[in-house]
Amino acid sequence: MDEAKRRLGLQAEAGELGGTLTSDEASTFGGLWIVHTPQYAVKVAFTGNGETVLEGYDMSEALADAIDVVAVDTTLEALLTAQSDARSAVASAGIVAESGVMVRENMVSVFTLDKAALERALDSTGAVLPTKSRVKEVSALSAPTHDSELHGGEHITRCTSGFAVKNSSGTQGITTAGHCDEVQRRSGTTLTHVEEWDGGSYDLQWHTGPSNKTIRNLVYDGTNHRYINSGRARRNQSEGDYVCKYGMTTGYDCGEIESTRYEITGRGNTWVLVRNVDGDDSDLAEGGDSGGPFFDGNVALGILTHGVDETKAIYMPFDLIEDKGLSLDTD
Repeated sequence: MDEAKRRLGLQAEAGELGGTLTSDEASTFGGLWIVHTPQYAVKVAFTGNGETVLEGYDMSEALADAIDVVAVDTTLEALLTAQSDARSAVASAGIVAESGVMVRENMVSVFTLDKAALERALDSTGAVLPTKSRVKEVSALSAPTHDSELHGGEHITRCTSGFAVKNSSGTQGITTAGHCDEVQRRSGTTLTHVEEWDGGSYDLQWHTGPSNKTIRNLVYDGTNHRYINSGRARRNQSEGDYVCKYGMTTGYDCGEIESTRYEITGRGNTWVLVRNVDGDDSDLAEGGDSGGPFFDGNVALGILTHGVDETKAIYMPFDLIEDKGLSLDTD
């Protein structure tokens, strides 16, 4: 238990470091990720002089001891450009595909249902994928998962509630996924739809509750109700982070972040892809889970929006909720 707490504490600090390096060291920074086996380590990639760069940053002794500097040939900034170029090439070929920047592999993965068909289409149009990309054939692409108190992790009609929020006027409400029905009920009571955003990088809506229900900054995790005290932006989340979620269909489960820059076709590369690591092939997302909370302890990470091959899930990161003028309601 003590080791688990230590790792979760380092995970948050490592995420802050990764976000800072992304902004301040773009010319050499290749990404940051966490590995749990054979021993815990925070991998920090640079195209050169990584140890020297890190000397200029304050960090805890525990994080410094866990860091392993890795040499790569391509910066994170260049990988994002490669992802954009891959998107353009695939679009010109008329093939539906998704992609993710995989920093631990220093590569962009392009996911498609038919690799041979994509390659033929690229040949016929003369479009070329970037050298820092590779095509992976998958059995399915992402798909939306819709099928006294009000808080996150509750069954609302055919979706799951996410987090308690408030707007700049102090109006309290609860979030869910934007692709869910506008009319949502909880225990037979209709919630009041306020606003929704379902397009591009956003899959979000929020509702206020009736006067006889109190909005609480809690999420249900299948066993307990945990307080949510803060949120963590995508730039401070890392590949390898251990994250958990709750959905009304699949319940509570956890996994590792596989990519913090996953691209859903036509909707940008701001999504976070999570894979099951329990070895039991349990589903991370099914119909009805949409809108449910992803969290790290008492920290909000995002709301579940899509499932991929059942053993993977996608969430919209928390900072995109803030983009729409909403903040966590921690009162």
